[in-house]
Amino acid sequence: MALMMFSRYFAVNVAGLALVAAAAAAQEGGIRVAVCNPARVFEQMDERKVIQDRLNNDREKLKVEAARRKLEIQEMIKDRDNLKPDSPQYQEKNEAIMRRTVEFDVWVRLREQEMIRAEKEHIKALFDKIRAAAKEEAEARKIDLVLAERKPELGDMANLTPDQVRAALGQTDVLYSNERVDITSAVVLRLNKAYATGGEKK
Repeated sequence: MALMMFSRYFAVNVAGLALVAAAAAAQEGGIRVAVCNPARVFEQMDERKVIQDRLNNDREKLKVEAARRKLEIQEMIKDRDNLKPDSPQYQEKNEAIMRRTVEFDVWVRLREQEMIRAEKEHIKALFDKIRAAAKEEAEARKIDLVLAERKPELGDMANLTPDQVRAALGQTDVLYSNERVDITSAVVLRLNKAYATGGEKK
């Protein structure tokens, strides 16, 4: 099993080396290549920070509203418990509590799903803007190919198994690049400038 994992890891890294070799060969042939780390760009986007703050605010509002609705149900339960269990009023109040509880559960699930959907749509829209900004930066520099750089974070390796370390390192897709070919900061600057001026990336 370990040998199979190593073979896969080796194959992934060979593929990565082949990609870099191909890029180097392409540059020798006149094709200009650059790298951009989309994860870093995403984290440094001013628009993302504003959206994240808004989403966090919406979550807090949801918590407050959920607490208010839950308190209403608890008050209904207190009112019911003041009635005689065998009285018609008790039964009516009990049915009302069950209805309100079901409505509350459905409301919470729907609101959570709406927020998840909205967050996913925001993420996709932001990555579309990153792609467009990388294209614009590449065209401005007359770059023919932009490789998406991915640097896996290992964290504390003491808590990882050898297979987990191999899997994480196997996700590396750019083994080396110098600062001259890294357009990450330029893409961040382009996006934040466009956002500050109200521009939209198509």
